[in-house]
Amino acid sequence: MNNDTIIAASIADEPCEVLAETENDTKVTAVDDEQCDTEEQCDTEAETVEDAVANELETLREQVSELTALLAQKQAEAERISAQLGDFYSLFPETAVETLPDEVWEDVKKGNSLAASYAIYQRKLQLQAERVKAVNQKNASLSAGKAGTNTPSEFFTPDEVRSMSQDEVRANYKKIISSMKKWN
Repeated sequence: MNNDTIIAASIADEPCEVLAETENDTKVTAVDDEQCDTEEQCDTEAETVEDAVANELETLREQVSELTALLAQKQAEAERISAQLGDFYSLFPETAVETLPDEVWEDVKKGNSLAASYAIYQRKLQLQAERVKAVNQKNASLSAGKAGTNTPSEFFTPDEVRSMSQDEVRANYKKIISSMKKWN
């Protein structure tokens, strides 16, 4: 909005006074046949008032146009957010938006949808859990067993197998094969 303000007042047959306020000064201009010195001066003052009002009207129209565009933009953004929340809750009904981690919100700020960002996050967690499980299974298969448990029936050392008779080897063949996987 510019720094000029125009106020026009006209009541029935009263003379029209215009108060033009600018940053630096305030002046009152009377447009009335009786107060004007010449007809030309009255016409000039009337044109000045009309120009000032027209300029102010144009400025106000521009502001209305800008505000209308801004409102439309905000409404579109609100509709987009509402649609994203609807998609999210249809795919993840048990998950509250308030509980989503920062990683998801950072992805949303980059332009991805909320549902897609959360699905990617969930998939990353799933893959990480699968890797952890695989490593734990591999470690368990290479392990000699729990420490402090005397369970010779579960695992045989190479020395124990060497000291077995053929009948003992036949009787414990499956356990020996399993034990051999743990020998290095």
